[in-house]
Amino acid sequence: MRLGIYAGVTASAAFSTFLAGPVLVRLLGIEAFGTWSLIEPLVLMAAAAALLGVDHGLIKQVSHDGNDLSPALGRLVPIGLPVLLAVAGLAGIGIAVPVLGWGAVPALAVLIVVEAVLGILLFGCRAANRLAPYAIGQAGRPAIFLLALGIVLALTWPTRLSLMDIVLFRLLAAGSLALLLVMILRPGPLARRGAYADAVRYGGFILLTGMLAQVAESGDRFLLAWFGERADVGAYVVYVKLTAFVGQGITMPFMLWFPVERFAHLNDPDGGSAFFDQAAHLLLALMLTVAGMVGLAGHELVDLFAPGLAYDPWTLVLLIMAIVTVGMTYPFNVGLLKPGHTHRNLYPVGAGALAAIAIGAVLIPWLGLQGAALAKLGGAIVALGTLMVLSQRIHRVAFRHGRMVGLCLGTAMLGTLLGADPLAGLPLAVRLAMFLTGMAVVVGLTAGRGRLHKLGSLTGAGRSGAVPSPTAGRVS
Repeated sequence: MRLGIYAGVTASAAFSTFLAGPVLVRLLGIEAFGTWSLIEPLVLMAAAAALLGVDHGLIKQVSHDGNDLSPALGRLVPIGLPVLLAVAGLAGIGIAVPVLGWGAVPALAVLIVVEAVLGILLFGCRAANRLAPYAIGQAGRPAIFLLALGIVLALTWPTRLSLMDIVLFRLLAAGSLALLLVMILRPGPLARRGAYADAVRYGGFILLTGMLAQVAESGDRFLLAWFGERADVGAYVVYVKLTAFVGQGITMPFMLWFPVERFAHLNDPDGGSAFFDQAAHLLLALMLTVAGMVGLAGHELVDLFAPGLAYDPWTLVLLIMAIVTVGMTYPFNVGLLKPGHTHRNLYPVGAGALAAIAIGAVLIPWLGLQGAALAKLGGAIVALGTLMVLSQRIHRVAFRHGRMVGLCLGTAMLGTLLGADPLAGLPLAVRLAMFLTGMAVVVGLTAGRGRLHKLGSLTGAGRSGAVPSPTAGRVS
């Protein structure tokens, strides 16, 4: 049931986030949309940095140590407030001045504070299994943002808005939800330096890993802005946003649920091999199914998102391959999340980020958007390969890689067949139906025998003792 709730919440958030994209393009124009696509990840990274990993430590103190959520929040938030305000102020200056000017510094600094507060509250809801307030906050933020933008679009189109207007709308959405969650959770004023130090000590490495993951996630668009134009960034982010159907619709609910179940199966007689193998195959099948549908409908989705933007199928295909590769880091990461080994997550994430930046610096001046997509894919492959080697050294899992390769090849063949003449001339609905039918066959052929009973455990109730995924909860 919890997995279903997580899936519903993240699907709702992904849907609202996707719809906000075309609205922003129409309100800002493609060039200003590209600038906003640079501001947004910087705000999220600043909010994460301002917490110093306390949000991850809160999950450990509530889920693992057994503390109640409200007093745990009260022990942590007041102590960290001075650091939060200082980082938000400095980051607000650094982000606002080069793009929006000094007048935007207060609004951006407040937005960073609000995003940080909302983030730690959502992490706390996850840790305490407070699904209702989690759903309100996680799905409500993009929904309120979309609603505000939609009303403005209906009333003012074709008048363009400024970036400062978008900052204020985002502040409205995040601030209203943060205030509501504070009223629901009622954190008590019980500040304790020991609890704060413990949270920072635990969450620091996870924070650093998450920051490197954000560099790998967003570095390509900054390199594209450096070597190209803001309009190129806007066009590229249109394609990135299309992959949200895979990233937020499929991967996010999995990575929110998986850490809890991972601990429950580590002590299985086979070390959890059967469970982890089946979970990896299930996630890959779901991601490839959604990815294939996005690929087949790519031209129509781009026209919906940004009318008039030239369609580049290779950029979309490469980004889809990248998001699927990133998604597979979650089921393959078994050993590096064991206690005493979480700091090793820095190695694959750092290697992937460096690879993405190096590849992008070489290919983006030459290939533009496709070079940025290749950089993202290359970084994802390096990160996944490094993670698999390190994780297997710590906790051996007998993954059946052959059937996963077969699943990827079968999906690629289906997509190529349905995207080429003469089948490309068929109505989109017919091609999508043919693809889903073909995927059912491919998944059935690669599912194997003797382990299907393990699927029942994928919907089992969660258990305590979760350690969060190092990049969970922050998707831009």
